[in-house]
Amino acid sequence: TEEDTIKGALQTLLKNNFDVDTKVCVVTLIKVLDNILQQPGNEKVRSMRMENAAFKKKVVSRKGGVEVLLACGFQMQQAPPELLSNLPSGEECIVLKPEKESTSLLVKTRRKLTACAIQELGMSADDLPKFK
Repeated sequence: TEEDTIKGALQTLLKNNFDVDTKVCVVTLIKVLDNILQQPGNEKVRSMRMENAAFKKKVVSRKGGVEVLLACGFQMQQAPPELLSNLPSGEECIVLKPEKESTSLLVKTRRKLTACAIQELGMSADDLPKFK
């Protein structure tokens, strides 16, 4: 099931990274999900360039980070030709298309990330993004 896939991705994240890196990754993933939940019609929050320096450092380079997003319905995709996009042609992105979005799955994943941060990583709720 999708929930098992998310659970597996979180376990991968916890097992393969230093806690400090995992904390940064979890907080970033929560922010990505929050942006989509808070701005459902905004295409900009549904797509991240894999080569974006901050995203790469915080999520892509952490084993399990991208897998959490893929388990939420995100898909890998090449950027369209430059005329249609401000991205370099062929650059790889991770995108959540509206037809693949499940609000309930995004909310469940956010809850799992929060629980993971508090229970497994010893973070306090104050260290985590507040859902508005």
